[in-house]
Amino acid sequence: MSNDFNFQAFLIEEPLYSSIEFNTLNPSIILNILFCINDNDSYNKFNVIKSYCPCCEKEAVFISKDTDTEVLNRIGLKARSISEGKSSIEYDLSELNDVGIFIREFICPYKQKDQAHNQIFVFRISENRIIKIGQWPSLAEISNIEIKKYRKFNNDLYVEFNRAIGLAAHGIGIGSFTYLRRIIEKYIVNQKLRELIEEHKITEDQVRNSDFKEKLKILNDASPAFLTSNSKIYSVLSKGIHDLSEDECRVIFPILKSAIEIILDEHIANIEKNKKEEFIKRELNKL
Repeated sequence: MSNDFNFQAFLIEEPLYSSIEFNTLNPSIILNILFCINDNDSYNKFNVIKSYCPCCEKEAVFISKDTDTEVLNRIGLKARSISEGKSSIEYDLSELNDVGIFIREFICPYKQKDQAHNQIFVFRISENRIIKIGQWPSLAEISNIEIKKYRKFNNDLYVEFNRAIGLAAHGIGIGSFTYLRRIIEKYIVNQKLRELIEEHKITEDQVRNSDFKEKLKILNDASPAFLTSNSKIYSVLSKGIHDLSEDECRVIFPILKSAIEIILDEHIANIEKNKKEEFIKRELNKL
């Protein structure tokens, strides 16, 4: 069992229906995921999250509200009755399966009395697994800050990226992969190929019957280096659309989302670099 658990990522990055097996975590970690008692050092390990508030339109450190201790007391009492004579309290975690639903609520520091700003996460305990079954605001709304910068670059790209995140948040993995693949094809590779054709550096015949790998070879240094050196990204997206299950796509989605962000960031940086170079060339020619 491990103490290494990223509570922040589980709440605001992992899509709905992501789950954690009890046997992969220490009991104290499991209890801290489900309970928060701010005046008790044993149950406030995960009492804050850094998240984006859609109402305030900015990032904030949200503070957890205290949770109901009735269940915690119940499972502790049962454990003590099973193993009397021990000085420390042990908890019978199997009892959590009978309780079923747990809720964690976090308060926005900017609007502490306005519940519309709160962030709520709902967990279902089933067969010794913690499953994230609900959250408010949605993952797509919380993730907005991460991809908002792409709106200025291309609003259509931003809309499709946001749609991919929204689908993944609702457990629709295959559909989310479709949008991620479209982003690479439509806004990165095909766009750059059209530019090279217009500049007469390549011909339409070179591109017409080429598959994705061949297109990357045609682009050569004109495509983002991260995409060229990690062409497997496209293969995994295609495999997800055609062969993988919804659950398999959902698990892989966060990795591919981050990969797309790296590719887009590099692509945009290259565009800005080229613009600056063109400007400097023009200005130098005037001297």
